[in-house]
Amino acid sequence: MPSAEPAALGAANGARAVRECAATGDGSLCPPWTFAGVPAITLPTGGAPSGLPHALPLVQTVATEARLLEAAAWCERVIGFSARPPES
Repeated sequence: MPSAEPAALGAANGARAVRECAATGDGSLCPPWTFAGVPAITLPTGGAPSGLPHALPLVQTVATEARLLEAAAWCERVIGFSARPPES
C-alpha cells in the first residue's frame, strides 16, 4: 500500500532554468502530476548566486489536499525562506 506521506522530489533532470520571463525552465515534471490528478505544490526555498530560484516540489496522494497543505506549511516554517525576487 502506498504511503500517505508527502514525497519531496529532487532536481528535475539537471536542466537549468532560463532567465527569460516567457519560460521558467524545463517543465517536464509538471505533466505527470497533472495527468495523475494528484495534488502538488512547489515551495521556494532559496536562490542561486545567479538569482535563479531553488524550489521544493511536494506531491501527495489523490484527495489529500489538506494534508499536502499542512506539510507545505510545515516546510515553509522550517525552511524560513522569505526573500522576494529582485525588482527589474
